[in-house]
Amino acid sequence: MSCIAKRKKTDKQEVLKATNQFNDSAIKLAEEYQIKSFGFDIPEQLFQESALKYRKRYNLLNQFKETVSDMLSKGLSLDQLQGSNILFGKRSGIDSKGRLVLCVNELVSDWIPHVRDFSQDRSILSIKYAKSRVLLEKKVAELLQVSQFYSNPELENSYTYEALLNNIIKEFQSLKKTEWPASIKVKISSLPLQAECSTGTLVIPISGLTPHIVYTCLTNNGKEIFDQFQIYRESAENIRQFYHLISLTYQTPPELTDDQLWDCFSRLSEGASSLVPYLSGIRLHVANDYGMNDEGKLLSIKWDYLI
Repeated sequence: MSCIAKRKKTDKQEVLKATNQFNDSAIKLAEEYQIKSFGFDIPEQLFQESALKYRKRYNLLNQFKETVSDMLSKGLSLDQLQGSNILFGKRSGIDSKGRLVLCVNELVSDWIPHVRDFSQDRSILSIKYAKSRVLLEKKVAELLQVSQFYSNPELENSYTYEALLNNIIKEFQSLKKTEWPASIKVKISSLPLQAECSTGTLVIPISGLTPHIVYTCLTNNGKEIFDQFQIYRESAENIRQFYHLISLTYQTPPELTDDQLWDCFSRLSEGASSLVPYLSGIRLHVANDYGMNDEGKLLSIKWDYLI
């Protein structure tokens, strides 16, 4: 027991050390470059313990420091960062909240153009455009009688996507009856036509897309996607009840494909009763890696987990 207590004490010390290191670095950087805030869009399930999470955040701040230092050495201005909000996330650019987003998987050389080209004017414009786009998307979803209509992030600010939204609104003002369930989601993407059954989403390619094609795709695929979505939901609920889980969640495409998730569900559904005592009362999350939060109530498992 003394070894376990000692280990827990060491873990807490590591978390405290990593947290303080991160906080000190964030405060110094924010003060030096007059940055309003730093944010992080990194799934908690990727970290087996809090110390790893804060070390990762600290490393990202160090990379940002290298980026601005490199820019200063080249005579580039950093005035544009004053009063800005910076988010470390999946895709570099400016998001719908006007934040400068820097991809966590990119290098200093990749970040420099985004930091250099960022401006408060572009930030404000992005916020205004996002509000306008969201209103159009809600109107389109209402007219097409689907639960959500949206696009991949890289298409959100494109003229082609905006034109599609406006054309759908003009074309389907009087649409009364549909052949698909209202719970279907539609995502416009650069990818080929496909279904994300685990989320009940129909993915439609934007290339050459017209309102009529959107309608045809929904008519031909909507009902089948809904039926498959129901199967995923029912399977997840059955697994949750069998293992007495508090909840069962999972990553969605493209991080986790429908086939990978279904493979995991199939194995869990076989009902390994010996696992019930270990999983009972747990929040289980199916992902691409293992992890557990500090309280031990959220367990992340790989979709092809090993026992």
